[in-house]
Amino acid sequence: MPGIALPVAMFRCHGGEQPIRHLSVARQFANSTWMKPRHAATLVVLLASCLLLLGASRNARPDQHREGSQEQTNVTEQRQPESTVPLSLYNSTQSALGSALHALQAEQEARAKEKRPEYEPWCSPSVIVQAVLAVVGAGYLIFAALQWQVVYLAFFADHRPRLGIRRIALLNVPEEILVQSSEGALTQPAPIEVQLQLINRGGSDAQIIEGNVTLKVDKFESISEALKKKKVLPPFDVRKGTPAYSEERDAAEGAIVKPAEPFSFNKMMPVSGSPGDAVFIYLAVHHGEDSSTVAFHVFGYFKYRTTAWFQRSYFTAFCRRYDPEKGGFVAINEPDYEYED
Repeated sequence: MPGIALPVAMFRCHGGEQPIRHLSVARQFANSTWMKPRHAATLVVLLASCLLLLGASRNARPDQHREGSQEQTNVTEQRQPESTVPLSLYNSTQSALGSALHALQAEQEARAKEKRPEYEPWCSPSVIVQAVLAVVGAGYLIFAALQWQVVYLAFFADHRPRLGIRRIALLNVPEEILVQSSEGALTQPAPIEVQLQLINRGGSDAQIIEGNVTLKVDKFESISEALKKKKVLPPFDVRKGTPAYSEERDAAEGAIVKPAEPFSFNKMMPVSGSPGDAVFIYLAVHHGEDSSTVAFHVFGYFKYRTTAWFQRSYFTAFCRRYDPEKGGFVAINEPDYEYED
């Protein structure tokens, strides 16, 4: 019915989206006082107000729905849970990181071992084996050194220096040893001088470290001594067990005598202030005189050593007597005066 359509619309406006389902209600509304002619103007005003309110309500609802949706969107965005990593990926990452740390630590420990070697206890098998090998090596070195020393000493014994007297010569003319002065007295014009020539008959160099050369005229002191002794000899020191050498100890000191190369030097006997000594010298070196009671001796010794690192000392003693018949010095062949060590 046309009279009921408008009230239905008005009820829809105030009641929302739900339509009036009961017809009795519509009829009551149509028979009400609102449908009389005197209230027609008021009804029109009410209908116009309803239309205005309906339009405003439709315009406001979309905005409210839009604002509500925005607020819901913002709340949803705010309430969205934070991004998370899967547990498997987290575990694999932790495992890889731990492996890298272990590898780095192992590398650092290896470098530390290279720079600082580990010390094993002294009782460990490796240390004991090394100690035994060291002892065996030391023993072998000592044995080899002793063998080498034995070989060296054997070689050196065959090639040691052997210093001896090759020749002793009188440099003075026998007739000029004693001359008569203008006053008729016998004098000695010059000192007695002799030349000694040494020879090394060994196989290595000989260095003289001490030497003595004594020049002396010896004679029997009495007739009884001449009868007891066969020949005149230089004085002998029984306590020392050596001939009575002079105080000199630096004859040819420092000289190096090479094998098979003669070494010569001179020695002088000072002029004696006693005419008797000059006469005895003259008698000892002249032909035809009785030399059994007087003799001119040149005796002494040389102490020498090798020039090698193994320096061993040796000793050579000598004694020569001037023989007027031979015109030179000869060996007396007495072991207490002549020997080699």
